[in-house]
Amino acid sequence: MHLAARLGLVLCTFGLGGLGTLAQSGCSDKGTTQPMDGGGRGDLNPGDLAQPKAPPPVSTVWNFEHPRPQGNNLYAIRATGADTYAAGDQGALVHLTDAAGTREAVGLTQNTLRALTGTSASLWAVGDGGIVLHGQNGSYTAQLVGITPLYAVWQKGDTVYAAGQENLLWTRTGTDFQSSKLPGMGAAAAIRGAVVLGNDVYLVGSGGRILHQQNGPFDIEGDGVTAEDLNSVAADADGSIYAVGVAGRVLRRDPVKATWTVEHPGQGPALTRAELRAVWVTASSVYAAAMDGTILRRSKTGWAVDNAGAKVAPGLLFSGSAAATGGIGGSWAAGEAGTLLRRGPQDGDAWKLGYPTTQVSIATLSAISTTDTGAYAVGQDGRILKRSGTGDAAVWAVDYAPTGLGQPLLSVSALAEEAYAVGLAGTVLHKTADKGWQPEKIDGAARPADLRGVWLHRAGASVDVYAVGSTVTGAAEELAVIYHKNGATWTQETITPDLSEALFSVNGNDSDVLAVGTRGAILHRGNAGWTVEGEGLAQDVELYSLAVSGGDFYAAGTRGTVMARTAPTGMTGASWKKSVIPQGGANLTALLAIGKDLWAVGGGGFAAHRVADGTWTVEPTLATSNLSGLAQGGTSLLAVGSGGSVLRRDLSGNK
Repeated sequence: MHLAARLGLVLCTFGLGGLGTLAQSGCSDKGTTQPMDGGGRGDLNPGDLAQPKAPPPVSTVWNFEHPRPQGNNLYAIRATGADTYAAGDQGALVHLTDAAGTREAVGLTQNTLRALTGTSASLWAVGDGGIVLHGQNGSYTAQLVGITPLYAVWQKGDTVYAAGQENLLWTRTGTDFQSSKLPGMGAAAAIRGAVVLGNDVYLVGSGGRILHQQNGPFDIEGDGVTAEDLNSVAADADGSIYAVGVAGRVLRRDPVKATWTVEHPGQGPALTRAELRAVWVTASSVYAAAMDGTILRRSKTGWAVDNAGAKVAPGLLFSGSAAATGGIGGSWAAGEAGTLLRRGPQDGDAWKLGYPTTQVSIATLSAISTTDTGAYAVGQDGRILKRSGTGDAAVWAVDYAPTGLGQPLLSVSALAEEAYAVGLAGTVLHKTADKGWQPEKIDGAARPADLRGVWLHRAGASVDVYAVGSTVTGAAEELAVIYHKNGATWTQETITPDLSEALFSVNGNDSDVLAVGTRGAILHRGNAGWTVEGEGLAQDVELYSLAVSGGDFYAAGTRGTVMARTAPTGMTGASWKKSVIPQGGANLTALLAIGKDLWAVGGGGFAAHRVADGTWTVEPTLATSNLSGLAQGGTSLLAVGSGGSVLRRDLSGNK
């Protein structure tokens, strides 16, 4: 089992909703909430709630280097004139023009944003915990309205409306939001999409609920057409209303008959059974985006898959939007790990990754190693990415791609122009300046070892490479394995006694080499082979990473655990001490020592810094990526993780 599986690092697939004037949803109907003073509950009357308040600001010294402008999941898109806005996890709000892609409202909230409406002059975004952002010509304010997630926001004239979990309709006519109740909605229900057509408003939500407003209160309509959750709703120029949801469901409201019918799957075969998260309309077509990356298009002959020949979305699609660039119809769709797709400016153009974003891969990056001239990051799709340049000028590109399906790569170590990458099923790749990346054979056994850690070390004329991992015996027992290369041949080294663990990391200095793994396993290489150290001290945790500073060794693992060991050369008489980062219990998957400072990253975008006096400070990254690799590149600290994310932190002036 590789590292991600052992950590239980699972990407949450968020529910979402609609476009046009839109809405989106979360991992569950309850979503992610943050407590505040006041109510937001369905059993309260209008005026019972405390006044909204501003959330505390959030600052960060970490920024996305890949993909650009950011790599959080995007759940909503709003196209308005020549500007397009996308919103998602960790308060991500991206402004896209033909010239640039930039993040806006950075630091105002870490709450997930799920719906957008308005224009660049007055933009509204709502999301988890009752968050409401309002932008006026690029200047933003934030407030919390209630405590439950908001999945839909829309406007009629100067009035702004929002809805989401439970039965509350929020209305802003001046400077404050007031609540009223929506019919047919309970505490477990949610409104997930909204669209305005003239004086009419249509809301869709869980359980197939459809609400319709005509200059008065909302009425329930379309009951019984579907019991599936509906995520998004959009209006066509002829007055048709489209709603999409679970199991590929597409509903249409006939503007003449005022009745709802199922258009897809209907009576024919389903083009996709994946959940549809967004529906939007252009001048000539209706589109719907599915969780499996499929984009459907409706024409006069019915629904068809629009991107079957060139499915450029490797990740989940959560949202889509009609775009109007220079008065010519086009479309945007967004999804997992900051994926932005663009089709246009003509409807007949092909879908492609949306300019001006930069996204080489959204596969999980397991590890990173830097050199004087760049860096290598290895991915679980078997590819290796290379970084060239520094700072804002840094560029990532694919340096190696396997033929066909490659084995996941889990570790990389580089020095100058030489590098090694290792992974599952005994995969070893060796790069030299003259030959590039070449496979090497390391294990001739019937069951090749899964290799999770590699370390390349050069001392004078001697070059040593160590690879660690585990293998499974014929009796289905997992055993730790360590391989050593000095010269041209890999040899398996002796572990005394045999260790029924998996090893994740190997590191060392000129005199000592250590390895760590499951159930607190710590191994030290001596003249007679590898022996266990610190036995029993950390057997309740998994140790995933090993860092070295001079003669000091550090290990990090589950539940914020950090092990420290200071010792003389040869490790004689040394002892390990166990501690826990007090500000968070995240699984720590990568650790780096720079002088007396320690840096750690882990699940959910966790990052922390320990100064020489032993004080830890947690640093918000405004990323949801599970971070699994850490390295220093010049004056920058680089962290890699899920969704192809690369985060960069400037170290100059840090100490």
